Amino acid sequence: MYNSTDCYAVSSVPGPMGNDVHLPEFLQCGYAESYLDTNNLWMSSGDTKSVIHNDDQDNLNCVFSGSKRLIFFHPGNKSSIESKECGGVIADELRQEHPQYEAYGAFNGNIDVDDMDLIKYPGWNSLPWWDAALEPGDCVFIPTYWYHHVNSKGRSMAVNSWWWRSDH
Repeated sequence: MYNSTDCYAVSSVPGPMGNDVHLPEFLQCGYAESYLDTNNLWMSSGDTKSVIHNDDQDNLNCVFSGSKRLIFFHPGNKSSIESKECGGVIADELRQEHPQYEAYGAFNGNIDVDDMDLIKYPGWNSLPWWDAALEPGDCVFIPTYWYHHVNSKGRSMAVNSWWWRSDH
């Protein structure tokens, strides 16, 4: 299906494939394995993008095929990122106007990261950011609460391993 159809799917890593998903050695010596929550498989037939969001767990995103570009913003900029000047929305409020809306949490869903409108959303103009380009075999660590945007180019397959911090 992955090779021949247009699809976008997120699921738990299927049983047999789970044997091939391991935390890197440097994470096996600490608490991460004890607090492992889930491994998610992300498949895309091409050119999918996330909204700018954050997660409440540490995670490791590893690309098996295709490529991804991730852009990161420090969680210390939360009040700016979630402001109207940056296009922030709260899904619960949006659902009151549009009951069919299926997102959750706070995120920046009204902006195009590839063509940022700094006149409409001037708050992004002064925020520092970092980016990572991932190819097959590359992994990136996404710390708890760091805001990020994921852009998958072409067909891609990746796995996220998510775990809770020991202080939660």
